[in-house]
Amino acid sequence: MSRTRVPHWTPGFREALKLAWKPLATYALFSVSAFIALMLAILDSHSAASEMGKIGLICLGGLAGVGVGQIVALKRLKTAPAIAVAVLLITLSFTLLAEVGSSGGDGPFFEIVLPAVAFFVMAIPCGILSLQHRYELLAAFWPAVGWIGAVIVILEEQQRLNDWQVDKVKVWTPQTVAILAGFVVTLMIYLAAKQTMRVELWQALSGATERRISRRTTLAAVPRKNLLPLLGLALALTGVVAVLAPYLWRTGPGKDGGGGEPSDEPEGDGPKIDGDALARTLQQMAQASLAALKHLWPLLLLFVFYRPLKRVLLLRHLRKPFVPTPPSERIENLWEYVRIAAEDAGVVTLPADSVEELVARIRESHPTAASPEGPLDRAAAIYTTTRYGFVIESGAAARMQIEAEAVARQLRATIGFGKRLLNGWRALT
Repeated sequence: MSRTRVPHWTPGFREALKLAWKPLATYALFSVSAFIALMLAILDSHSAASEMGKIGLICLGGLAGVGVGQIVALKRLKTAPAIAVAVLLITLSFTLLAEVGSSGGDGPFFEIVLPAVAFFVMAIPCGILSLQHRYELLAAFWPAVGWIGAVIVILEEQQRLNDWQVDKVKVWTPQTVAILAGFVVTLMIYLAAKQTMRVELWQALSGATERRISRRTTLAAVPRKNLLPLLGLALALTGVVAVLAPYLWRTGPGKDGGGGEPSDEPEGDGPKIDGDALARTLQQMAQASLAALKHLWPLLLLFVFYRPLKRVLLLRHLRKPFVPTPPSERIENLWEYVRIAAEDAGVVTLPADSVEELVARIRESHPTAASPEGPLDRAAAIYTTTRYGFVIESGAAARMQIEAEAVARQLRATIGFGKRLLNGWRALT
């Protein structure tokens, strides 16, 4: 029975949306509920309720940024360049905010539009990472802004700092504990939905074509059998965080010059939360970001060029190891070097391919670069003898290096300059 050849999977936007709707929905629940909690906390704060409309519009800008980031992820655009562009937009928007703050700008454009744009570009990377199979925990940053902001608003409104100085746990109120529990529960539901998506992708893409289509089962985002254990774990985590977190908090010097000790002066009406204060905070963040950017720009360059650098080092190690390597491992590394060169030339490879199947695919795609009895066949023979034989012939590693480099040169000679440049950012599987 012959196996069905499956090319690289490139779903359309609708198919990607259909497969990713569970993490999309749960992350939307995670984000929207966070800012609903923030709005309710602001509504309960008499000093900030008058500015609720402005803050709500600014938060909507952030939620729109999440949506744009998720569209970028669904379109399967390159993650590293997309996030690099988002970081550049964040830098530009914060620079503009800093300029506005220094010039004393006023009006709806400066109080609402610019902060909303800053929130919008800050949320784009979180939207992208929310649908990635790695680093999804970093996507929790944006919803955490809403949940933690709601806790801060309530603590400031109720003046709980003095209670915290006496007994750390007394800083919590029923409202803040409920907000903390909401954060933990929605985060765990989102993570459970991400794992469900991974299982469904495995069901959809692994094994024979018939089994993928006819025997696929549907999984709920949060299976009912696991719902109670999930809620129980969320409750336990809420309790642990509620007990430990207050001991990790710090305050600045008080009015008496101490390290946050309670002052004898009478308490005022509490801090005022308004659009101007939010704009000033963003301007301070912008100035701090610009000051730190002088020292952090090498990290940004490393982030952008991480894959090309990793690729150069990996290919160099496969071809000529940096450390002493046994001959059998050198031969396996050189065959991997040939496989990567084939993928660079556009050959579709699968992890389950045998040596004969990979050679046939290379010859089918590039017959002139893989002539019979040429370097490709000789490299395959050396690898097969070493991998499945009992004895490694004398000088086999040196011969394998000559043949593998010859195959790689022949394959890469068929690639244009633009394709070679893009291959630098191609993920090595």
